[in-house]
Amino acid sequence: MKIKNTVLSLYCLLLIVVVQAGSIKVNYKTTGGSSWQQNEIDAFERAAKHWAAVLNSPHEIRVDAYYRNLIAANGNDSSYLGVLGYARANYTGSNFTSTDGKYQANTTYVVALAEKLKGSTYANVDYHIVINMNKINAIKWYFGISFSGIGSREYDFTTVVLHELAHGLGFVSSANLNSTSNLAEYNQAEPHSMDRFIYKNLGAIDMTTLAASGSATHSFLTSNTLYFKGSDASSKKGGLRPQIYAPATWISGSSLSHWHLGSFGPTNKDKLMEPQAGFANRYFFRLVGKVTRGFMNDIGWDVLMSVDENILAKNIKVFPNPSARELNIYIDNDVGSLQLSIHSITGRTFYKTKLTGNQIAIPVENWNNGMYTLEILNTKTGNVHYQKFIKTN
Repeated sequence: MKIKNTVLSLYCLLLIVVVQAGSIKVNYKTTGGSSWQQNEIDAFERAAKHWAAVLNSPHEIRVDAYYRNLIAANGNDSSYLGVLGYARANYTGSNFTSTDGKYQANTTYVVALAEKLKGSTYANVDYHIVINMNKINAIKWYFGISFSGIGSREYDFTTVVLHELAHGLGFVSSANLNSTSNLAEYNQAEPHSMDRFIYKNLGAIDMTTLAASGSATHSFLTSNTLYFKGSDASSKKGGLRPQIYAPATWISGSSLSHWHLGSFGPTNKDKLMEPQAGFANRYFFRLVGKVTRGFMNDIGWDVLMSVDENILAKNIKVFPNPSARELNIYIDNDVGSLQLSIHSITGRTFYKTKLTGNQIAIPVENWNNGMYTLEILNTKTGNVHYQKFIKTN
């Protein structure tokens, strides 16, 4: 990732996030200049928990996580001044035995997905994904829970981790720039699972029908007219095929491994996988968007497409509203561990509590009249519900 219109780059403490049958185990590394504070771990866990909820996998996914100065960790390379973080799969594989209907022969899969498709361990790797987050003074991170707490020039740590984990889970193309010819090329013999779904809109040319390298392939990969033709991703975009980032000038770590810049509106959660990030007060995405979930389903994962971003809204009632004396919050069902924060119109948090049981009554008669924002956070999934409340006489 590069700062200000930051490019999202591609590429021990032990906690386990368990959701349903699957789990994500994160090894918070304390070697090689890496160190972690509890608030930093909490911010990382929010991203890991959400991916664990999205991926309906019975297999444990192991992540090695580093938080360190990436300039020093990469031989004092000053280009890392503009990198927020990067991630990669620890191993890739192809042509293994699988009875999974989504498996394709002669296709390269990241190791976590290979194990899901194979139904057992693959290559006996210690970890599936390695992620590096940049700890330098030039990058101001936000590690908190509430959106209202973000500084004007901070980046949301959870959002960036959520993005980088997607690359380690398979949102990555085999395409790269040949340093000798300065032409873009790809693994034609065993293309990545993502590559199988990339095509050029004009003429509907599939990427995998092209030669591995050459001027025609370079022209295709930098055409700015590439799309993803997976059926689930397309259906979640209203039948339209989402566009792939393929700028005329090849950008290592970004080209072909993101959604096209500007494909999604500023509040659309699929913007998470566009190649540039603004400051956290502008781009704050704690959930994987529905098109991106469809993408993951297309490339081979079994995704819980019904992950409901509005589950809190459907199960929580706030009444009476407006109110002069008392505010009641009623929870219809067990929707997990909830935390309530109430913010004034200026953004100041003046009430915060854990929600236990099915109902809470809050005296408001001594509050100033006006509008307040209720923020209800599911601390297990990271889902947040916001609702306005008006205090009257």
